[in-house]
Amino acid sequence: MLLISCCPVALALEQVVEIKPTWQKTRTAWPDTSNQVRSMISTDGGLYVGTSGTIARSAQVWRLVDGGWTKQAEFKSLKAAVLQVDADGNLYVGTGTPHSAETRGRGAAEVWRIDAKGSRTRLRAFPQQDIAYSMAWFQGKLHVGTMTEDIRGRAELWRFDDPGWTQLAGQGVPGWPEDNNYAGVYEMWTDGSALIAGMFSRTMGDGDVLKLVGNRWVDLRAPESHYALCFVSYRGRLVVSLSNLGAKYHNPVFALQKDGTWQPLGKAPAEWEGAYIPNHMIVYRDVLYLGVGGKRGTLSVWKYDGGSWTKLAGDGLNGSWVDPLVSRGAEWVYRLSFHEGKLYAGLASDRSPFQAQVWAMSP
Repeated sequence: MLLISCCPVALALEQVVEIKPTWQKTRTAWPDTSNQVRSMISTDGGLYVGTSGTIARSAQVWRLVDGGWTKQAEFKSLKAAVLQVDADGNLYVGTGTPHSAETRGRGAAEVWRIDAKGSRTRLRAFPQQDIAYSMAWFQGKLHVGTMTEDIRGRAELWRFDDPGWTQLAGQGVPGWPEDNNYAGVYEMWTDGSALIAGMFSRTMGDGDVLKLVGNRWVDLRAPESHYALCFVSYRGRLVVSLSNLGAKYHNPVFALQKDGTWQPLGKAPAEWEGAYIPNHMIVYRDVLYLGVGGKRGTLSVWKYDGGSWTKLAGDGLNGSWVDPLVSRGAEWVYRLSFHEGKLYAGLASDRSPFQAQVWAMSP
């Protein structure tokens, strides 16, 4: 009998296998003239997006159903700019049309509520404003920021007291900066303890970051920009992404330090050059996700793990879109959201022809 002696082979007790993400475009249902996914929110009732377009009644709300989209509501204006939801599952929509308020009293900004049965109620119209552009829940009440993008000093911020409204910001409101150039409240954010407003302006240096302290607004002295685009809290720091027209900053994502200064968050990838609109950020499981765009060919999604930025989408990476997606104009990742374990990205352009898109990344 031939005996074969086998030498034991040492196997690793634990083998780390990297699972690469995979992107897939969701089935588009909105009109060809809808060139922007402007808003997106994940709720217990599903994932919703607000679309915008170039013709009347482009302001629409859609719900993800079985990988495709079902229309929930349609409004007469061009843009469904922002979505929020309350504890009862009611959906709030900010709508409007750019430049509508340049004819006095004809502004199209409106705030709507859609209940669980699909019934719509208009909560308020703002005839001196283009669009109800930003929303946040703070101290149990809905706060709404408005925009009239080409009229300086017109920005306002209101609190919905249900049924009444209280104005917290705007020309002549005590505690609001006097003689400002703010055309709109581009973004609002809260961690529950404070309300932060990111301002929109056509003049450089007026895209301020403001904090509501009592009944007055305090400038947090963020780096100069035209628009303060988005806020998140990451590892105990307030983080802001700023517009970067003219490539003023190598990295337009800044974190607020304990001493009140702002420092870039990590080292910006070289690919960000020309990407002047880092429009949206979210944090999920201690990772920060960022949607980047602006110049044609810069449309991409990135993640930051506390050490470096890693590209997740763009240029066909991981099965994602091959940009540029537009033949002219700009392209943006307007919104990001996690829903049922997948990362969703809403894509937009400022020009037509382009049909807005939503892509999903798994795992």
